[in-house]
Amino acid sequence: MNFLFVCTGNTCRSAMASAILSHLAEKSGAEICADSCGIAAYPAPASQNAVLAVSELYGIDLSNHTAKMVSADLVEKADVIFAMTPRHATALISLFPDCADKLTVADPEIVDPYMQDLSIYKECAKELYSQINSRFFKEG
Repeated sequence: MNFLFVCTGNTCRSAMASAILSHLAEKSGAEICADSCGIAAYPAPASQNAVLAVSELYGIDLSNHTAKMVSADLVEKADVIFAMTPRHATALISLFPDCADKLTVADPEIVDPYMQDLSIYKECAKELYSQINSRFFKEG
């Protein structure tokens, strides 16, 4: 199964979410591919605090991440598209109307930690972990 996580710039939330899902899939032995993108992204590394947050909390290496823009190819390949906010979901549907049936939205929405301190990134990573784990793995 192919998952696509979508946020704005693809340097924080969606990058962490993709890495967290890959980590959980590896731990559980699930056959899952995770990718991420942004609705207003340009090639840039993951934010330093995103790299630190997932490394310190879960031992995940996000240092090789490069942000990318959402594309028709990414949307078509995805079985599940996870938008960080209702705004992202609305943008995706306006760009790719056929994606609505595979789109899910974070609930509660994942607040953008961009330019915040490490503790905010860690809270964001914990919320992502919780939502991904409970929705897609059903583990305690």
